[in-house]
Amino acid sequence: MKPTLPGWIENEVPGYVNGHAECRRAGLLVPDRVYATESLYGNWGGGILLLAKDLGESEILTDRIARGDKDPYRHLEGMRTNEKLVEIVSTVEQQTGVEMNRIGLLYGSALANLWRDSGPRTGPPPNKAQALTHGAAVLQFVIANMPNLRWIVCMSDVAWQCAAMVMEETAVQLTVARREYVAHRDNAQPKKAQTGIELVATLHPAAIVSLETALPPWTALARSTSANS
Repeated sequence: MKPTLPGWIENEVPGYVNGHAECRRAGLLVPDRVYATESLYGNWGGGILLLAKDLGESEILTDRIARGDKDPYRHLEGMRTNEKLVEIVSTVEQQTGVEMNRIGLLYGSALANLWRDSGPRTGPPPNKAQALTHGAAVLQFVIANMPNLRWIVCMSDVAWQCAAMVMEETAVQLTVARREYVAHRDNAQPKKAQTGIELVATLHPAAIVSLETALPPWTALARSTSANS
């Protein structure tokens, strides 16, 4: 069941536009989604959480609001990341026979409801420490409200760092998180956290690589779901 959102989810972080707070300022209904990308995969009863880095540039949200869009807080249709993610999930299902959508997918990001309002479009997020602290608090809330959660798919080193902060309950340096993320990604080897939840490191869906190169960690995820079914 989709949880009632806590008021603190609207807390502002310099360098970002908070999606929930921005909708409230615009006089719109405050979204009941934690993550905008739940409009693509939004199963709170599912076993798999897909965690990207961030939502993208704030203009995506503010331009929708300016155009009179009544549901501006949603995933971006036609975005390469989202289209490739759908392709990867479909391919894994076809190749392994594991119905990932039946297991249940919730799609979020390490920076939660924050839309990047400054800095370059790629690379480390601006004001990273404060943004990640916010994202980790949201992730902790999400984990507490996904009773069947068994796997978190970290689709960037920032997502891995965010998950590690919550799972290991300690500060994790990005350089350390990046090394660990790359090792688990390249070896297609999930990591079982202290909670029993498995962290799966994958390439970013929009990475310019062949589908064959991107698939091994996802195949390992499918094997893990089969072993635990």
